[in-house]
Amino acid sequence: MTIIFLKTAEELSKLRQEEAKIKEKFEEMLKPLKEEKEKKQAELIQELHEVGLSSVKVESGESYSIKKGKSLLVTSEILAFKWAIDHRAASINKTIVKQKLKGIEEIPEGFSYEEREFISISKSKVE
Repeated sequence: MTIIFLKTAEELSKLRQEEAKIKEKFEEMLKPLKEEKEKKQAELIQELHEVGLSSVKVESGESYSIKKGKSLLVTSEILAFKWAIDHRAASINKTIVKQKLKGIEEIPEGFSYEEREFISISKSKVE
């Protein structure tokens, strides 16, 4: 019986390795394309600004428009966290909570543990 499971695990391992290699090759192949795309987008924004336009339509029918958006930056984690708590915008990071509660027998109210089963996969250190 153990030999059958070992065979299945070995097959799963080979499939995961093959998948990882393909993903890595794919990402490597896409890298120059993504970089060129970013350059062309910056170039198009500059060209549109130079001629006073906010969009352009190409032969394929696609329209390229300049859009503006704001990104929120945290300049003070302490003040940002205080604001988040005051406005109920703070979230609970279960990974950090679990680390903090490790070794504590009685867990605080509002938390519980759930037993579950899963397959754990680890790579060998030597290849």
